[in-house]
Amino acid sequence: LQEYTVERFSDVKTDSWFLASVSKLTALKGVDGYPDGTFRPQNATTTAEFLAMLLGSFGYKQEAGENKWYGNYVKKAEELELIYPWDDYNYEEGIKRVDMAKFICKMVGVEPAIRESVFTDVGVIADTRWIDAGFEEYLIRGYYDNGIRTYKPNQTATRAEVSEMVVRAIEYFDDPKEFKERMKKVYEE
Repeated sequence: LQEYTVERFSDVKTDSWFLASVSKLTALKGVDGYPDGTFRPQNATTTAEFLAMLLGSFGYKQEAGENKWYGNYVKKAEELELIYPWDDYNYEEGIKRVDMAKFICKMVGVEPAIRESVFTDVGVIADTRWIDAGFEEYLIRGYYDNGIRTYKPNQTATRAEVSEMVVRAIEYFDDPKEFKERMKKVYEE
């Protein structure tokens, strides 16, 4: 599968840190490349693209919408209560890392955490509880430098980052206990 992915996307190499995730999502038909044969891992992912990747990877592949290609993905996300009709997302802008954490936690049934954040840069952000819930479940880790843990909640996620996050969500959903034990070992090393 990884060999196929490297052959399919000219900008995904055998030593790319995201190769395993992109390979898995490609097999699940949750991610696709561009007509020129690239994946563009460092490109920003729009909120619409993120929803399509997340939902498609969980088996909710949608037909193109009438007005916007992502319209049916938004409708499915509303049905699953990942988003609500009154939410004010611009689906054509880059997905913020805070929203990515929220959607992933909701998709896999993780309840929001209620405690002081482990991240120094999330402060008063309304959706801090989803970021911390994702952290507690090993779905997200953020950045750690010189004893300081940050999440960069308003930063736009790249296609490589989104691929990794969606695969974590799938693995967590399949077996939360095994996933957490495995990830704990990875981060302890």
